Amino acid sequence: MEPPGLPDNNRQKKRAAAPGSPDSSLRFMDIGVRMCVIIGGGTLLGKWIDHLASMKTPLFMISGAMLATAAAMYMIIKEVSAKDET
Repeated sequence: MEPPGLPDNNRQKKRAAAPGSPDSSLRFMDIGVRMCVIIGGGTLLGKWIDHLASMKTPLFMISGAMLATAAAMYMIIKEVSAKDET
């Protein structure tokens, strides 16, 4: 038995954050920051490889940016679909 005044955890369900609530805003800020870090990291990695290879055209930088964008989009789709199921 639980002491009175404590919430019954068995009856409480987690609810999705309402649109416009602080939790919703933080969720989208988190997604945006992670997306920027992934794309920026892929671009910088490609630029570094271009520099090491002494390439005149930034092929690795463009490839890194495109692959990182695809990875970031995959992350977003996976996270949003997982959040919608709960």
